Amino acid sequence: MIDVLLRDFKLESANGVRTPIGDECNDDNKDDVDYLPARGASGEPSLSAFQSLVVSLLWIARCTRPDICFAVHKATRQTHKPTTKDWKIAKRIARYLKATKNLSLHLNGNGPTQQNVKIECWSDADFAADKADRRELLGVRELLLELKLQVCMPMPMWMDNQAAIKQLEAEKSTTSAKHVDTRFKFICHYAREGIVVPKYVKTESMMADILTKSLPAPRMEELRKMFNMRTIQAEVEEEC
Repeated sequence: MIDVLLRDFKLESANGVRTPIGDECNDDNKDDVDYLPARGASGEPSLSAFQSLVVSLLWIARCTRPDICFAVHKATRQTHKPTTKDWKIAKRIARYLKATKNLSLHLNGNGPTQQNVKIECWSDADFAADKADRRELLGVRELLLELKLQVCMPMPMWMDNQAAIKQLEAEKSTTSAKHVDTRFKFICHYAREGIVVPKYVKTESMMADILTKSLPAPRMEELRKMFNMRTIQAEVEEEC
């Protein structure tokens, strides 16, 4: 799939890069915007070429490459009216895939089929955003229960925000957080019921960073290992 993408967009000879996105993701200058034309010559940036490229990137990110999720999200914020900046981000992702196309995601599916399933959630968000994480966590739990699988309880929600953990564990509201408390405090119910338990994890061990931030190459490599992403060569050497 990656080789096909590189061939279709004439990027086979492009230089690879070590990260899928850089500091350009923080540049939100809306005064200097250059939109892509609807149509362009073959190989030239255009709306149709951009949409074709990001569709392929979305598919790759969804199936086997979580390390490009954040970059793809940034590139696809306005697919109906992309800019030259969006086009550059999309091409950089393709160049990153070229440099790392031998990476594969390992799911370790060789365990006993009757073994209880352990669900873990990683969140680097604040207390107000935990509502979405809670929904995802409980949604996965309900799916596994429908499949007649035993789920280990409680389900840990790993967070690097100690203030958010204290809010979740608090029995009473604080005046400064009432607007949050009114909408989101019900998550505490799941903690008291033993369904979800918030746990602290150091920032350097926060796996969710690869899905939410632009990171330097050394940090990307660390998190890819945590996600159990390895090169095909490393996989062969391990089997030997």
